[in-house]
Parts: sequence; structure tokens; C-alpha cells
Amino acid sequence: NRGKGFAVRIGMLNARGNLLLFADADGSAPIAELPRLEEALKQGAQIAIGSRALVSPETHVKARWYRRLPGRIFNLSVNLLVLPEFADTQCGFKLFTAKAARFLFERQRANQFSFDIELLFMAHQVGLKVVEVPINWQHVRGSKVSLLKDSIKMFVDIFVFKIRHRKLSPDAFRASTTADEVK
Repeated sequence: NRGKGFAVRIGMLNARGNLLLFADADGSAPIAELPRLEEALKQGAQIAIGSRALVSPETHVKARWYRRLPGRIFNLSVNLLVLPEFADTQCGFKLFTAKAARFLFERQRANQFSFDIELLFMAHQVGLKVVEVPINWQHVRGSKVSLLKDSIKMFVDIFVFKIRHRKLSPDAFRASTTADEVK
């Protein structure tokens, strides 16, 4: 067991297709929510992320208050430090174009729960279009996230990502996709 970030990275790097989705195994975000994310990509996004924080009349989120409150506080720190544009970076329901996924997951190094932030920070650095989409979501018992221990580790990781990917630029993504087309 090398962590969720490691497992998702290996899966995404071995996935095939034009669009690549990762979804939490517990089914908290039903696969029926996929068309919401696909629509965002049809409209020009390169990444669509499910959101439990965005309000929509068509969606409903059932979460425990004792998990929601620390999540909102953590997301506020992410907003203040690296990603001001996202209401929910940690929802485990994200859809990528194959080019965006390949570029990001080849560079992602976080093996634990902070990998979502690393991916979104890299996407931001290279100028990928990311759209946050409200989805239906329901808490499922058995979460492996330790609210205290993992939150502290994830907070520290934010600074690691800022240093690790500080030189990443839109040119890197363009060069990567051009090299893929030559192959």
C-alpha cells in the first residue's frame, strides 16, 4: 500500500482512451454524474472536477458536519496559498483529456491524499482550463482520511508543491503534447 495518490497515478498512466476519469472506489460520487463532467470538457475544458461545495438545484450533497467543517477549513487554506479559484479540490471525481492526464500524472509525485492539490497546482501553472462542476455526492462510511494527521501532512505538502513545480510553465505542456504527436 503506497497510498491513494500512488494508486491513482499508476491507474491513470495505464488508462487508455480520449477521456480519463478517476473516481473514489466507495461510490460516494455516483458514476451517473459523469455526463456533468463530460459536458465541461465538450465546452473546452481540459479537466473537469466534481465539487461538493458548489450549490446547484440539480445536485445534493450528504456529508457529515464533522468531516465537512475541517474540509472547508482546509480548502480555505488551499485557496489562500495556491489555488484561489476552487471551492473543492479534494473531491475524488475528476475527468481529464488524455493529453492533460498524461502530462500531469507523469509529473505528479504525491503518494498520499494531497495528490489532488498537486495535480490542480500543476494544471494552473501550465494554464490548463479546469472547470469545477457541482455533483451529487453522499458520505460513505469507512474513509481512510485521518482528519488531523492527514490534514497536517497535506498542509505541508502545499509548500512542497509550490517549490517542486515552481518552474512549470505553459511551454512545458506545449512541448510535451508536441513531442507526443511526433511519436
